[in-house]
This record gives sequence, structure tokens and C-alpha cells, in this order.
Amino acid sequence: MYSGNKAIKNMPKVSSICHNDMDSKNVLWIKDDYKIIDLECLGYSNPYLELFELALCWSGYETCNIHYDLLISFLNSYFKNTTLDTNIDWETVYDCNFGRLEWLEINIKRALMIECDTKEEQDIGINEVKETIEHVVYYAKVKDEVLNSINQYKSNNMKSK
Repeated sequence: MYSGNKAIKNMPKVSSICHNDMDSKNVLWIKDDYKIIDLECLGYSNPYLELFELALCWSGYETCNIHYDLLISFLNSYFKNTTLDTNIDWETVYDCNFGRLEWLEINIKRALMIECDTKEEQDIGINEVKETIEHVVYYAKVKDEVLNSINQYKSNNMKSK
């Protein structure tokens, strides 16, 4: 927790409109066109966190099996089209990415029926707690490999803007 609290203070101070929940299930594909759905979390937040979460989700984090070639492809495509300074400390971003912990809190409250009142909702909460714990453990396990991949890419390709 200390590294997360410290990292928050060191995050680049920038804000933009972000989806804040754009994993693959929130994009509908119709042939070559797409529609972004589930806008309930839309708001101003840090685009570095949004980028990082997107890169993880779209490279296999959701199944606890990151494909590092997809992670780097996602980042490469993004960096070619951004005005953000991409030469930042990605470990700081990694340590600030606590969205899963927030999701865990929501679902613990569901499982304990603190913020729900049906057995069905409680069962969803219990299942989500189990799945989210797997993601949190996996996230801690792959930290070095994720950061090494990003830093290797960064040293070969990124420039300050």
C-alpha cells in the first residue's frame, strides 16, 4: 500500500475525459465499426491510468494471461497518436492502478449484502470477489515482467513530447 500512496503523489498532473471502464466487454463491434458502451464511469481522470488499464485489458489481463506482444502493440499504436509525454515513470503508473481494489471493495459489500438486497446480487458479488482476487494476485505477480516490457519498449522507441 505504501508504494501506491507514494505513487499517487508522483503521477503526472494531467486530466482528460476518460471512459474509466473500457475493457473489451464495453466495446461492441459491428463488422469494421465499433460502439463504446457503459458510460457510467465516464469522467475526468488521469489519461496515463486509462491508457495503462486499457493496454493491460486488451492484451490479456482479463484472462490472467498477458500477451506482451499485444501490450506493446497497443502502447505503440497509442504513442504514435498522442500528445502526452510518454517518457514517464511507468512504475508510478503501475502502482497507482488500484481499480481492481475498488472493484473488490464493491463486491465484498455485495457479498456481505451491505449494498444489495437480493440473493442473486449477493451471488454475483461472491463470484466477482473470487475473480477479482485472482486478478489482484496476478497483477502483483506480473509487475516486473510488465514493467520490463514497457521499459524495454520505452528505451527503444519513446521520446518526450
